Amino acid sequence: MGDKRSLQDVVFAIDVSISMKKQVADFIPSKLDAAKEATAIAIDRLLSAPLNRAGLVVFYEHALPLTPLTNDKKMLLRTLGSIDYGLQGSAPGEAVVASTKMLRKSPDSRSKKIVLLTDGDSNAGVRLDAATIYAKNMKATVYFITIGRPNQRGVEVIKAAMERGRCLWLESNSKRDLLSNIIKVVE
Repeated sequence: MGDKRSLQDVVFAIDVSISMKKQVADFIPSKLDAAKEATAIAIDRLLSAPLNRAGLVVFYEHALPLTPLTNDKKMLLRTLGSIDYGLQGSAPGEAVVASTKMLRKSPDSRSKKIVLLTDGDSNAGVRLDAATIYAKNMKATVYFITIGRPNQRGVEVIKAAMERGRCLWLESNSKRDLLSNIIKVVE
């Protein structure tokens, strides 16, 4: 990494809803496994700069922060490896709120990013567009990395969030796309 890059605080929010169990196209054995593999590589790259920090949040019907912001790569990867499927429901808005709270105390000099890895479903919790406004007000950028093509409702929810927050949508139709997209965010 060059000297010109700012320090980064990145929260990876991973969808663990039941729909992430599905095998879709290149995402074998499952969308969740593909998300975990890509996140592990991104954490490794991100933390190659020792002052960068990462955090982990999972979400289904609720969001649950699993780690604080840290540069402890071993702890992050161990926690990431232990992630399993949750229950019914998908609340990406709750994940954005939990991630933003984690980033709240990050200095303004740091780049604040939320990487939301999901299949795009949203049927529980706070509205995603409202959550992205909160993130924007806290100077965080939300990156929606969708795994496979979201259903029409998911597309509408993401587009509405992008209109109100500081967001970017990166669609992943293969493991290669997913890895490329997540690396773009952290480099």
